[in-house]
Amino acid sequence: MDVTLVSGVPGAGVSSVVSAATKELDDVRLFNFGDVMLEQAMARRVAESRDDLGDIPAYEREYLQRAAAEYVRDQSTGTDLLVNARFVVATSQGYVHGLPEDVLWEINPDRFVVVEAPPSAVSRRRDADEYRIYPEATEESLEFHQELNRQAALLYSARVGGSIHHVSNEDTVESAKDRLIEVIS
Repeated sequence: MDVTLVSGVPGAGVSSVVSAATKELDDVRLFNFGDVMLEQAMARRVAESRDDLGDIPAYEREYLQRAAAEYVRDQSTGTDLLVNARFVVATSQGYVHGLPEDVLWEINPDRFVVVEAPPSAVSRRRDADEYRIYPEATEESLEFHQELNRQAALLYSARVGGSIHHVSNEDTVESAKDRLIEVIS
């Protein structure tokens, strides 16, 4: 069983890219780490939406991260996994790691994929999103967040092994999807 962790800043198009890829890959199961965390958070009554997850206390976030990792592990039935996760999370207190070391060991990824888009494209996508509320971000802060994701991928790879790959989602979801499929095949 291969496990691929895919990340990008909100608005980079990670969900669109992984969704498109899994439609073409019959033998790959997709998990959205944040959705699993939200389900757990709602059950614990500490959050009502994905947007609330950035404001919960660190101990709750770490509990939810571990619970999500255990869920993903338990749901894997010998099939390859594609896990959409945040390597770095923007919170109201600043940026924090999205995958503590014990979570990484639980998931045991084979590869890390960083999906990126130009900050101007990320801003446009965020403005067009009717479902999420994003904090205001400058192109400089988006570049900084993307750089933190790259550094987190390197740190995570150093901790548990696994290769690092880059997928550009600048042109079309189709080309980014094709590159992701190339990476995991």
